Amino acid sequence: VGEINPITLPDGRRYDVYIPPNANDRAPVIVAMHGAAAGDSIGLMAQESGLTADAERTGAIVVFAYPKPREFDTGLGNVTGVAWNAPDRMNLPSSADNQTNDYDYLDNVLEDLSTRSRTSEEIGLFGFSDGGRFAQVYAADRPDRVAAIVSQSGTWMNGEEGPTVGIPAMIVHGDSDETLPYEGGTGSVSGKMDWMLGTNLDNSAPYMQAQVWQTADQCHGPVLEETQGNITERTYSGCETGEVIEYLIAG
Repeated sequence: VGEINPITLPDGRRYDVYIPPNANDRAPVIVAMHGAAAGDSIGLMAQESGLTADAERTGAIVVFAYPKPREFDTGLGNVTGVAWNAPDRMNLPSSADNQTNDYDYLDNVLEDLSTRSRTSEEIGLFGFSDGGRFAQVYAADRPDRVAAIVSQSGTWMNGEEGPTVGIPAMIVHGDSDETLPYEGGTGSVSGKMDWMLGTNLDNSAPYMQAQVWQTADQCHGPVLEETQGNITERTYSGCETGEVIEYLIAG
């Protein structure tokens, strides 16, 4: 309790878990997932997200989940990197990974966690960048496991099958993002990634994130928009299931 604990699953994959001292026997669980990165991404979300400090305030258990490192051919040599792999979905790398199923991995993480601590059955998913994309497709394909999702600087792939079961969703994005531009496609940063590795980011469409959850949550009311400073908040009203809120950050 009060420390980040590394856990190794039977298949050798890892996750980290932080249980604050004030967690009770039905503590909510937040699974945090980093985006695509060079190296193995271990520790990135714990360092950057502030979720362990927030866990002290809320009593939530925080799990830091990690995609499996793989070798990418850049044309100038191989590099080790990570990206989330959802079978039968359009993933960030254009090269297929037929050996990794991150649905199974996250299922295994949650099952293992349930043997170590008493928690609520549903989880919240918080994803950054490619982690935000995976959070949404996991929630779309495993809606019975997920209580709510947050996608920060994430994306939805244009042409993908949308969720059919509504889940509360919060979308956060910057309008000057050059990795996953809000209006879609590649930016000055992701264009270099695409040139080196080959990606599906020509189908990236962050603006679609709120739209697909608006449809799934059956939000039939108007989009209520309010701007304060550099933040525009869009609330998709009249939802029959979960709420959908989008924050667009200028600059």
